[in-house]
Amino acid sequence: MFRRPILVLLLLLALASPSAAEMKARFIAPQAVSQGEPFLVELILPVEPRSASLRWLGREQALEPRPVEGGFWSLRALVGASASQKAGREIVAFSVDVAGRSRTFPWQIEIRSRSFPESRLTVEEKMVVPPEEARSRIEKESRRVQAALASSQPSGLWTLPLNRPVKGIVTCPYGWRRVYNGKPRSPHSGVDLRAGVGASVRSLAPGRVLLAEEHYFAGNVVYVDHGGGVVSAYAHLSRIDVAVGQDVERGQVLGLAGATGRVTGPHLHLGLFLQGRSVDAMPLFEEDLKGLLEGRQELEIALG
Repeated sequence: MFRRPILVLLLLLALASPSAAEMKARFIAPQAVSQGEPFLVELILPVEPRSASLRWLGREQALEPRPVEGGFWSLRALVGASASQKAGREIVAFSVDVAGRSRTFPWQIEIRSRSFPESRLTVEEKMVVPPEEARSRIEKESRRVQAALASSQPSGLWTLPLNRPVKGIVTCPYGWRRVYNGKPRSPHSGVDLRAGVGASVRSLAPGRVLLAEEHYFAGNVVYVDHGGGVVSAYAHLSRIDVAVGQDVERGQVLGLAGATGRVTGPHLHLGLFLQGRSVDAMPLFEEDLKGLLEGRQELEIALG
C-alpha cells in the first residue's frame, strides 16, 4: 500500500538530483606566485569524495574533505615553493575518487624569480664547519626532521590568518642569503623574530607535536603538524614545554625563547613547511590576507 508514494518520492529525488554530466567542480588558485611565497588552492565538489590528495613538485599529500555551505565539499591546501626552487611553470593537481571514479584536476602555476638580500654573520667557527664528531649527529637530526615533515596528517587543523608566535619584529626575513664567517650558506629557511630569553613562544595553529628536542644548529626546537602538509618549527628555545605526540591548541605556549644552537643573540627562528618545503610564513599573519587571496582565479570543471 506504500509502494506508490515511495516510487513518487524516488522519482522526485531523481528529478531534483543533477546527473553526473551536470555536476561541476570549482578549482580556485593563483596563476603566478614568487619563490618562497605560500599560496592557497581549493577544489570544491558537489559530492563527498571517497579519497583525495594533492600533488605538487613531486610530492603527494593526502587531504581530508570538509563540508561547506550549500551541501558542497571543499579540499583546501596551503602550497608553496622554496626560495631555491627554479622559476618556471609547474602543475598543482588534486586527485579524487568520486563514486568509485578517479579524477585528476590540474592547474598550471608560474613560479617567478625573487631577489633576496644577503646578510653576513660572525659565529663560532664550529657552527660554520662542524667538527668531525658532530657531523654524524647533524645527519641523524636532519633525517629525523625530514621524516617528521613527511608525516603530516590529512586533516587540516589550521585556519587563516595564522597566530603570530611572538610579538617581536622581523630581524632576519625569509630567504636572505646567509654568509657565516665569510662562507656562503643556503638561503634562510625561515624568519627570525625578535624575542628575549624567556618570552613565551606560541603555536601558529592547532596541531600535534612531531619533534621536541635539542639540535646542533637549531638548539632546542619544536615541530608541530597542523595537518594537510602544514608543519611549523620553533628554534633556539631556552625551554621546551611540550612533548612528542601531544596535541596543542592555537596560541598554546610551546616553550620559551632563547639563544641555543647557532645564534648571534636571543630570538625565535620560525620555520613553516608546506608539503616538506620551507616558505615565508609572514604573508599568513596578515589580518586581511589580501596578499594571499588577490590574483586567485576560478575554473569550473564538469564532473561527467
